[in-house]
Amino acid sequence: MAVEAHAPATALTPPAPSPVVAASAAAGSIALDQVWHRFGNGSGDGWCLEDLSLGLEPGELLGLLGPSGCGKTTLLRLIAGFERPSRGRVLLDGREVAGPHHWLAPERRGVGMLFQDYALFPHLTAWQNACFGLARGSRSAIGHGSGQGHGFAQGHGSAQGQERVRWLLSLLGLDGLEQRYPHALSGGQRQRLALARALAPGPRVLLLDEPFSNLDGEVRLRLRRELPSLLRQCQTSAVLVTHDPQEALAVCDRIAVLSAGRLEQCAPAQELVSRPASAFVARFVMQANVLPARLQAGELQSAWGRWRPSGPGSNAPQERMPGGPLEVVLLGEALGLEADPQGTARVLGREFHGSHWQLDVEDRGSRLSLQVPLGSPLQPGQSCSLHLVRGGRGILFPGGLSVEVA
Repeated sequence: MAVEAHAPATALTPPAPSPVVAASAAAGSIALDQVWHRFGNGSGDGWCLEDLSLGLEPGELLGLLGPSGCGKTTLLRLIAGFERPSRGRVLLDGREVAGPHHWLAPERRGVGMLFQDYALFPHLTAWQNACFGLARGSRSAIGHGSGQGHGFAQGHGSAQGQERVRWLLSLLGLDGLEQRYPHALSGGQRQRLALARALAPGPRVLLLDEPFSNLDGEVRLRLRRELPSLLRQCQTSAVLVTHDPQEALAVCDRIAVLSAGRLEQCAPAQELVSRPASAFVARFVMQANVLPARLQAGELQSAWGRWRPSGPGSNAPQERMPGGPLEVVLLGEALGLEADPQGTARVLGREFHGSHWQLDVEDRGSRLSLQVPLGSPLQPGQSCSLHLVRGGRGILFPGGLSVEVA
């Protein structure tokens, strides 16, 4: 996996907030219990979320990662209360807010939302935008005995609410820009302002829907590095929706990988990379190459060479290997290639990555991505041969069995 170059950035180092500004309660939690959802009410409509159970721990930054259309934003909307789940329950801080017998309106949940397009009011100044959410006040009252059932506790005009806004604007580097309108702010400043507005009421949980996708690379890297520190200082849990694996791996405490409305795996970044639960997780998170394989006469065969189980029990491959269609996720440099006019593989394209070329290669119906040195003569349209590198490692799916090139 390529390593990103990070743009220089100044760390967030504001003065510690006063007791008035500091959050008065701990960060919140979320539990999704066997959630199913589909749009429309016809039996022909497919499920966009299927039997999904997932939790967010207090103070955690949870990533929702997956390709477009996998259900990430729908899941966020269910938590916020913009949609009702077709089946299952949503709980905030242990209290059911959506289920067969209970429903709590979005404005009473105490959940903040940061939209992809910022959704700032163009006719309001930065200060007025940041204060807008204070109309319903500060910290969530869900499950804390307020008796009001409202998501927030303090009024727009309170000195405490305004002091919190000042602290957030200073924390996010927007002090001195309070009287500017959104059109007079840069893209990064508008995103910071949207963050300040979402955090001003003191939500126990913040939902972020691809918040950095509209920013240029340098600003995006800087803001995402600052996000975990910002959430800690605000004592807020968060769910971050993204389709960028490197973004999720860089900042999230755990990452839930979704595919076609189903939860493939939820784990810390290191576990996702070292022990993917499926070929899809490996392919999407690690951008790993995946080769079809078959079990023949007790041996694991592929068009590019043979595999054998590695580690404990490797002397009994037949008993350990699953039946049916098999795939091997390649780890590291397990596949080599060389120019060959008679080869079955063909170079479809290449990208310059600074220290190497990244080739897009097709062979026997498999689309593969391979690194070659800058001096490689391979060009798009050329034929080549692929082979397994002896000692190369992989993971066999289904089953997750470790294998190595025989």
